[in-house]
Amino acid sequence: MASIEKRIAKNGDISYRIKVSLGRDKNGKQIIIRSDPIRFDKGLGKKQVHGVVDYGKWVMGGLFMELMADSGKAICDHFGKKITFLNVLRRMSVDCDCAGTSAAEPVIPDLGMMASTDILAIDQASVDMVYNLEDPRKNDLIERIESREGLRQLTAMKELGMGSSQYELVSID
Repeated sequence: MASIEKRIAKNGDISYRIKVSLGRDKNGKQIIIRSDPIRFDKGLGKKQVHGVVDYGKWVMGGLFMELMADSGKAICDHFGKKITFLNVLRRMSVDCDCAGTSAAEPVIPDLGMMASTDILAIDQASVDMVYNLEDPRKNDLIERIESREGLRQLTAMKELGMGSSQYELVSID
């Protein structure tokens, strides 16, 4: 992922990342948990994250989740402690943003926002909030996460030493 880092370095030395976990923005655009190196480089970087460069095809499942973690690590290594992560768990749908306007309508209630300087902790907390939700509407979303091996991204991040899966939620109502 060194080429992604080099391209980012040209854009400045401070970055911020807003991750919207499986939701839609106010314009209806659907967004999923995603490592933002894709946003930094729409060409080669996106192809690397999706496996095209190394595997000759767009990969899915656990391997894709590992590539997402790898690319996220490249960004975190480059910027070091100059990153704060924000997760907005709002209007969550089972579909990927690639579904566009044909994405399923969100049914999960808004769960709030999170902020952290630990990428793994915030992602683990976000997933835990979905799993711990006492609402049967979560079942389709959980099935989608599991059928796409989405939890592999968390274990890959832990293996790469990207943070801690332990966290403390502090409410600032």
